[in-house]
Amino acid sequence: IENLTATTLRNIIGIIFPVVAIIVSLAVILRKRKENLPKQFLLSGIIIAVSSYIIYMLVFLIPLEYYLLPLDSPEEVIEYTYGNCEILETIEDENTAFVVFKTNSIQYASIKKDNGKWRVQCPVYLPKAQNAIVHTEEGGLFLNQILSQDNTKKFIAIEDSAFLHDLIVKNISDNINSTFSKLYIPPDLNTSETIIYYTVIDTDTSDYQLTINEKTIKL
Repeated sequence: IENLTATTLRNIIGIIFPVVAIIVSLAVILRKRKENLPKQFLLSGIIIAVSSYIIYMLVFLIPLEYYLLPLDSPEEVIEYTYGNCEILETIEDENTAFVVFKTNSIQYASIKKDNGKWRVQCPVYLPKAQNAIVHTEEGGLFLNQILSQDNTKKFIAIEDSAFLHDLIVKNISDNINSTFSKLYIPPDLNTSETIIYYTVIDTDTSDYQLTINEKTIKL
């Protein structure tokens, strides 16, 4: 059971309760017709079926792991949530961590620290990275942005991939003199050789501009 991810557990529970609801409903209807049982019996069956469906919905709407399974590191949260994945980089900033990881593709996640522990959440509730393609004279780049869960920080990552062309980023900077770190990802069966340039900024930064080679982008 320890190796089951949050998604797998949800799927198992999500299958069990609808099946229970259907079986109970059919059993009640068939027995009511066959034995002409009182209405109270039918009502009890309906209550069980409806309760099973409500539990099924709550499993997906309320991330119970958040309250039941605090972990010691953001890496543990990602491994629990996504199962078989490779952690590429973790950037911790106060009570937030941004994690770059790889399943079949490169992905980004924002994890929250609460009372000194990192909290597991259903992937549905994790902030999603905003993706865009930036066109330069040399070729296209992937621009990824993801917010911290308290909306105070933004993680910005530019992917320079050798999928369609050679690596093209010569220099990268912004108008608030941020430091950009560099993450090299070697090629494998699923991804091409890639370099990710990333930084973290405050979300209240106004008129933010990013310059890649000679191209300026307003975010």
